Amino acid sequence: MRHYLEPSIRAPKRFLADIPHDAESAAWAESLLTITRVGQVCTVVGNEPSETLSENLWGIHGRPQGCIAVCELEIELLTGRTHQIRGQLAAEGFPLVGDVQYGGAVAQPTEDLGKPEKRDGFLSLGDSEELCLQCCSLEFLEPHLAVDSTGESMVPSQRWKKFSLSGSSWTDFLDAYSCAELSSESVTSSLSDEEPLLTQRREESHDARRQRPTNYRKQSSSRLAQTSTLL
Repeated sequence: MRHYLEPSIRAPKRFLADIPHDAESAAWAESLLTITRVGQVCTVVGNEPSETLSENLWGIHGRPQGCIAVCELEIELLTGRTHQIRGQLAAEGFPLVGDVQYGGAVAQPTEDLGKPEKRDGFLSLGDSEELCLQCCSLEFLEPHLAVDSTGESMVPSQRWKKFSLSGSSWTDFLDAYSCAELSSESVTSSLSDEEPLLTQRREESHDARRQRPTNYRKQSSSRLAQTSTLL
């Protein structure tokens, strides 16, 4: 994915697919990223499991108007720009869950914000401004410590150090949604887009139950992106 970052010290940053004709092109920074994994589409309207997921992610009033589903992404950055992931996905119409600055959540009044609570043993994202973005893996070459007559020095090596997380702050919410049963009788929303989402959700759930053991647990997750359409 390629965008160009407008030269500005202010936030939110502006990422455009093309540099404006009247702009100085050299000042706009090329921004590149790769989406390496697209997760399951999870509805956040229309039935009890979806409404529960919505409340866990945004609280009662934090979900942006028009958002009917979320999807987890893993992303590899090819450049390192300020707000790059947040700004580029928002420019494509998919702001991150909890990202008030880029349209991924509705800001809550200060008096409504409290300390995060734990639900069923894990941290709740009751605060709508809890940004669903985290690093899930890190790799780098481990330097080699060389000792000679002049002392110690660090030299390059071919040993890779790799670190990864097994989950995220929202993994339990998605797991709970995946384990829930959706039925047409539980639908309460009138959004015309919802039935195709529910159909896909049922098919994915059926396939998942056939393909994985009962003790399966979702692997590492990195970023949760909000979507108003099917990916």
